[in-house]
Amino acid sequence: MLTVTVAEEQARAAPPESGFAGSRLNSVCTDRVDPVTVTLVAKRGEALSGSIRFSIHADGTAFLWPPVMTTADDRAAVDALLDSVSCRFDAAGAWLGQCLIGRAAGSSQRMLERHGFQVIADVANLRHEPGVAAPGRGDQSLEFRRLDVEYNLEGAAALLESTWIDSLDCPALAGCRTAHEALTCHRLTGCHDPELWSIARLNGRDAGLLLLTDWPDEREFEVVYMGVVPQERGKRIGRRLMEHAFQQTAEHSRRALRLAVDDANTHAMRIYNDLGFECTQRLRLLGRLHPDRRPTESGN
Repeated sequence: MLTVTVAEEQARAAPPESGFAGSRLNSVCTDRVDPVTVTLVAKRGEALSGSIRFSIHADGTAFLWPPVMTTADDRAAVDALLDSVSCRFDAAGAWLGQCLIGRAAGSSQRMLERHGFQVIADVANLRHEPGVAAPGRGDQSLEFRRLDVEYNLEGAAALLESTWIDSLDCPALAGCRTAHEALTCHRLTGCHDPELWSIARLNGRDAGLLLLTDWPDEREFEVVYMGVVPQERGKRIGRRLMEHAFQQTAEHSRRALRLAVDDANTHAMRIYNDLGFECTQRLRLLGRLHPDRRPTESGN
């Protein structure tokens, strides 16, 4: 008889191989509660068939690692583990469960797709070290202000939503989350410092948004979000936002700036390539939406 039980719960989550847009599982801030990582095991009697790890986060997202099996073709045990994890995600109200796999891991992708996961994006993890490319002077008419000083939460959410319009970044998630949920996710990534969240203003109008986070143990900054409002696109503001990120990285004596981007976002990739970012890893992100968040057949 096949059974699935909890084998272990860790108070501090170990990070996956990589995260998407800063969605790392471990925290470096002492004033935060880390997500709990749960390990489930599948057994036939006393014989171990396989195991799977997952964690559920305060922002309503969840992460799982692909199952590790004692026998590669034990589909029944794989399905039992993934069924159990999916039920736990839904019971916890996690609006999105995520899993990162190698792009050539076809068997893992098919396994996850059987349980409601779909490809969200092919992700490129990029890294820039000081001195690789010198920032330009940028547009001197572009003014940067702290997001939390200039805007309340509602204003920040409205600006973030405006940068999502016609975005090429993870279109599979369009309409599936709120701006408030996204801001919560960004705040929980790394060690949040409100000084590192900036609004770019052009001629007195909001033009873009740059959200950085800090990984002090690694002495690196991460771009958790960068976006430009539709009416200001085509004016090299995205590049200027990144130049501002370089400046912040240098001023805080961080050794590198990193980010993750949807490969299909060709405009952003072109900016990053021009600025000297190097790709450190390419992965595939799969996601499973909570039943209440799934689009209806009419698309609403």
